[in-house]
Amino acid sequence: RRKEHETGIGFDWRDHRGDFSEKQGKLRENIQKKDTKVANMRLEVERIKAKETADTPLTQGQQTTVSRNEQVMEKLEEEIEEMDEALNDSLRESMGAKRANKLAKGKSKSKAKRGGDSDSDQGSDDDDEFYDRTESAAARQRRKQKERAEAKAA
Repeated sequence: RRKEHETGIGFDWRDHRGDFSEKQGKLRENIQKKDTKVANMRLEVERIKAKETADTPLTQGQQTTVSRNEQVMEKLEEEIEEMDEALNDSLRESMGAKRANKLAKGKSKSKAKRGGDSDSDQGSDDDDEFYDRTESAAARQRRKQKERAEAKAA
């Protein structure tokens, strides 16, 4: 579990017990607001559908409301997913920056003792993580576009 937390794999902002920056806090509040909206809309749809029986079908207005709410919920859930990813990435970066600062302070002291100043002590893992994130973001974007196209076709 600690290894997961350190590498950021399986990391979720909901599990984060540390502080959030002002921007991260606002993003978190927006996600929570949208989550609440989705939950309320889901409840409304369930209540409307509960009125439907074999003898009494839903009215045109009820059907329209259910359809509209489902579309809005889908859009909100996509926005929440994007905001979740942004917040998780932001937290990983800030946690990584804190670790990097701690490591850099430790390395600069040890470099000063040794008298060395080579960049070979710096790993290339940061570059790899950057490219991995970019690649996965592009893949997510392609998947979402494909899903939207399929939804329109259906």
